[in-house]
Amino acid sequence: MKSVTIFKFFSLFILLLVNETALATNKDQVPSKECLRLFDLGIKEGSKGHYNTALEYLTKAELLAEKVHWKDKLFVIKFNIAANYANLSNYGEALGYYKDALKYATENDKGKENRLKALINIALIYSFENDNSIALEYMLKAYKEAKELKSEDLIVYSGTNLCHIYSILGNFSQAKKYLMEVRDIPKTKEVEQKWQINYADVLISEGKIAEAEKIGKKLLDEVEEKKASGCYICIAKTLTHLYEKQNKMELAILYSKKGLQSTIEKKDRIELYAALSRLYFKNNEFVLSSQYKDSVIIEKDALRVLVNRGLFESNKIKLRVQDYRNALQAKTQRQQLERNFFIAVIVLSIVITIFLYRGLRHKITRQRQEKTIINLKLEQKSKDLDTIKAKEQLKREKLKNTIAEKNRELSAKALYLSIRNELIEKSINALSLVPEISKNASVSNHIKSLKNHLKSDAGWEDFISHFEKVNPAFIKTVKETHPELNGKDIRLICCVFLNLDIKEIGNIFNVTYNAANKRKQRVRQKMGLDEDASLYEYLLKLDNSNLTRAVKV
Repeated sequence: MKSVTIFKFFSLFILLLVNETALATNKDQVPSKECLRLFDLGIKEGSKGHYNTALEYLTKAELLAEKVHWKDKLFVIKFNIAANYANLSNYGEALGYYKDALKYATENDKGKENRLKALINIALIYSFENDNSIALEYMLKAYKEAKELKSEDLIVYSGTNLCHIYSILGNFSQAKKYLMEVRDIPKTKEVEQKWQINYADVLISEGKIAEAEKIGKKLLDEVEEKKASGCYICIAKTLTHLYEKQNKMELAILYSKKGLQSTIEKKDRIELYAALSRLYFKNNEFVLSSQYKDSVIIEKDALRVLVNRGLFESNKIKLRVQDYRNALQAKTQRQQLERNFFIAVIVLSIVITIFLYRGLRHKITRQRQEKTIINLKLEQKSKDLDTIKAKEQLKREKLKNTIAEKNRELSAKALYLSIRNELIEKSINALSLVPEISKNASVSNHIKSLKNHLKSDAGWEDFISHFEKVNPAFIKTVKETHPELNGKDIRLICCVFLNLDIKEIGNIFNVTYNAANKRKQRVRQKMGLDEDASLYEYLLKLDNSNLTRAVKV
């Protein structure tokens, strides 16, 4: 009789255990369905231009995909997260997610095409950040692998982008080489138009102005008269460059202004305003040249405001996602606790039935209750700790935004200094060419004084003093971390930290673009940075460590 009773309870235990296993399997399927739902919502919001909302959905989907180790889906999720960050001009985050996507594509034997897409987008992000040498390395890898895969679309796309990067680097012979390699491959209308624009730029570099003009006007007719889709701004830039080469300033100015009317993109507007300033200066209309220089400053300032606002919104999303992560972890722990408790109750019941030992049952029950209480207390402490961390994170973000606002003012002052020096230098050069002025000793002495003023370091001490007030302990941290840096290196680092480009830095230091670029490379070498590492991102990490210590204090 006793054996029969034990057998019945053992059978009940097996039945309940199988049922619990089935329930656990169903619970594991729930995150996968929720992941797909969140992913679809993220794609829809991104297609509407709601990039921040899309990021929130996609990041939550990423957490669920990681929870169930869904590698195939993780590539698509991370790739789309990167694309949304790129649309918000947050290229640092975009680059990180594209590299993560590349890892998942590499791990999957069927992901060769996905790997190519990741490589191309990584190259484009580096190009947007003006790290064209690194962009070239990734785009060459993509082009080589596209040829091995025999994917015509990706061969054309990577080959055309290789031409564009080589053109930026001034290597037009290589640009033409890759352009000719993909010339006869079938293309979509959009890609064919991009190919034609690049080909026109190469022809301009070769001095074949008439042929380039013919292509440019044909493309313009297709866009304007036939109402076809196309990159009007790209065509306008090419025609501006073409007519500037021919010294037809009025036509160059006309197409620059048409380009401005066709776009609201800040980067395109900055480039066109700079072109107009340059064209009016060549046309000896110095007042208009100065006004368009001011427009460059205004657009750059507006762009920085948008980027900072995007970063702030992204950080708010990260906090909400962190709350979602905490809730997800709490739910998982609760489910695990319920599952363990369920199994423990069954085991405890069998033990009690077999051994009929009430004292042992009470002892085990008491121990389980004490353990549950301890777990609840630990869980509460963990939640309190997460709340404290969230508050600290919010403090850091507020401090970052305050410093970003001050740095924006510093950037405007530095850009003003750059533009002032550039205009003074151009004015001096223009005046020096006038024979009557060069013969006048008094005017020559004034010109010499202006040149000496450009070469002097006056104003740097005030600039550095103001920089240290805005960024407390930043220069000290840089000097302690890299004692080999000299005073000029520190000045250049301050300019890079303010996100100024090489041309602007060259104007501030009164040196050429190449000299400023070489000086930046020497600083990178002194600091021991890798070739593909971004100096700007490295300085941001140093500054973030200062902010973290400041919040803790």
